[in-house]
Amino acid sequence: MKTSFIYNIPTKVYFGDMLQYLGREIKQYGHHILLIYDGDYIKSNGLYQYVIEELDANHLEWIEFRKVRPNPRHTDVNEAIQLCRTHHMDAILAIGGGSVIDSAKVIAACCAYDGDCWDIVSGKVDFDHTLPVIAISTISATGSEMDNAAVITHETYHEKNVLAKTSMYPVVTFLNPALTYTVSPYQTACGVADILAHVLEEYFTPIQGLYMIDTIMEGLMRTIFKYGPIAFKYPTDYEARANIMWASSWAINGFVSFDRPHAWSMHPLGHQLSAYYDMTHGLSLAVIMPRWLRHIQDEKSLPLFRSLGVHVLMLDESLSDLEMADEVIKAIEDLLYHQLELKSNLTELHISSEHFEDMANKLCAEHGYHDGFRPLYKDDILSIYQQCL
Repeated sequence: MKTSFIYNIPTKVYFGDMLQYLGREIKQYGHHILLIYDGDYIKSNGLYQYVIEELDANHLEWIEFRKVRPNPRHTDVNEAIQLCRTHHMDAILAIGGGSVIDSAKVIAACCAYDGDCWDIVSGKVDFDHTLPVIAISTISATGSEMDNAAVITHETYHEKNVLAKTSMYPVVTFLNPALTYTVSPYQTACGVADILAHVLEEYFTPIQGLYMIDTIMEGLMRTIFKYGPIAFKYPTDYEARANIMWASSWAINGFVSFDRPHAWSMHPLGHQLSAYYDMTHGLSLAVIMPRWLRHIQDEKSLPLFRSLGVHVLMLDESLSDLEMADEVIKAIEDLLYHQLELKSNLTELHISSEHFEDMANKLCAEHGYHDGFRPLYKDDILSIYQQCL
């Protein structure tokens, strides 16, 4: 195996209680700032006031936009883009989780385009200018604070698309684990599920990568299994919050994927659930994950199940390959459904099979199948969804 790749993350990270550097960093990119956030929680914990004082102290002009919803909508993004154009914004400051930071990235990417942002998100129109995005992350989940992608939903089309380009990395990110203390147990659990799914998408790959990267992913998963339940049960445990927050960024910032580029398949299955049923992204992945893992069991994946079982979960090496795979999936189910108390099926969420056919058709629209660890044809996708009921 000969591996070649370019690795370059242009995101500067301040980890810990480092917001005193916020104003100085923003000033490098201009003086007219769009402040984007959602909810009042950043006001109740004092973060909003601190940020405003930093902006004012550094003589930065700012306008705020807070119309961001979970599974962010293209219509809201269009509204913010118009605000950016009207006030000639130089940069965007995003305070929040994946929905806020993803929205900020798409606003930044589409600000110079006169049409609907969906033209760019859907790939019909390219873009070559992106406003700088500065992020203050308040939840550990999507890893958007340190990657180059954003996921946006079109409500009318029931589509959830990924927009990604090198220019979309945040230029600066502030990660303070203490800011995640007030994240609810439910959102903490959904975030942990999302992080684990990011790693599993890269771990189960048809392409042989570097052994060193395999061990990094195993370390990330050990971190998730150890500290996810602690953060869920003890929300102000700094060590747990810090480990989960840093794992969130490194699970998807490209470090574990540049040596093995391939299409993901678990996340697109989850995106369809979110697009049609407005499910929390991490919860959709938690429901799909064990079913997806069972579906991809074959002679190529069994050695990966064994390695995961031995090096992450410390399972008995004497187990047969099939037994090992089964025990790995049971351990993941125990983490998601018992320790993190997430719903284990769609029926509990009052979701039926009504839209499965349309969802499968969309996933297979381009090639007649959806690529990933192995191709998923329409019948495969329908089978996985049916098992989620």
